[in-house]
Amino acid sequence: MPRCDERTSHTAVRSLFCVVLAAVALTGCSQALQTPLPELAAISRRLLSDDEQKKAVEEMNLEGQRHQAEAIKDIEQDRPSAATPAAAPPPSRPLTN
Repeated sequence: MPRCDERTSHTAVRSLFCVVLAAVALTGCSQALQTPLPELAAISRRLLSDDEQKKAVEEMNLEGQRHQAEAIKDIEQDRPSAATPAAAPPPSRPLTN
């Protein structure tokens, strides 16, 4: 039967091996996932003032409302009217064995 010191030593070595293996795996993943970030200091376009931002948001809201109204109109035009009867389903055939 192994002594207590040998068992403890074996467990410690196994634990250390697992920690080192996990560290190596994580290091490999972190190297592969590095993505260059854009430079934030140099903004090439002018920023909008508060009034310009409000106007732009209002224009986008109006555009969305127009788009929604057009979509509803298109759906209603494509929908068959209630006055025209729907096509009757084809007659079913009797099953023959």
